[in-house]
Amino acid sequence: MPFVPDPVTHSSSRLLEFETLRALLAGYTSSPSGQRRVAELLPSLDRSWIETQQQLTTEIRKYRRIGGRFEFAGLPEVQRLIEKSRIARAALETTEIRDVVLVADRASEWREIIRQPPAAMRSDWAAVEALSAGIQDFTSFLRSFRNKILPDGTLDDRASPELSRIRRDTEKPPVPADKPSLSSRSKPSSRTTNSSACWMKNKPRSIASSSR
Repeated sequence: MPFVPDPVTHSSSRLLEFETLRALLAGYTSSPSGQRRVAELLPSLDRSWIETQQQLTTEIRKYRRIGGRFEFAGLPEVQRLIEKSRIARAALETTEIRDVVLVADRASEWREIIRQPPAAMRSDWAAVEALSAGIQDFTSFLRSFRNKILPDGTLDDRASPELSRIRRDTEKPPVPADKPSLSSRSKPSSRTTNSSACWMKNKPRSIASSSR
């Protein structure tokens, strides 16, 4: 559903090359969410919304001009994953959890920028602050996943002591079943000992004498 309020249903956007402008803007986006957002742009009759967008553009341009940066590249689209997580008994794969954590971590980074903006932006940051006010504090959420999921989506061995123990056990080389143990090689059997004693008792006298 388009996010633009009061969109113009009949306009001369084709003559004004609105599609060309939207395609040009999409070329500057670096994430699926940004591309989707640009694709939903429409001409609007809502003057207040238009003025807010203009103010946001002015503030972000100034932020960029003074050297401010924020990286959107690589941000995955997680709306479907969030909806899936709300389903009872549904479980996310580790790669899906990784994507959600990545977005939460980037949102937390932007939230910190809003709380402590560059000194040159402190008096001209109102529209951006209002836009970012809905970002939640993900500190506890991120702490619970910190250093537990690797970039390829697998669980780190240090994610929990139990997982570390299981990984160590599975990586131990198997012991061959037919390999005798040290105790079985060094300790003679009772059958062998009894046979030797019987032979020594009954051996000929000449052999016994020579043994002395």
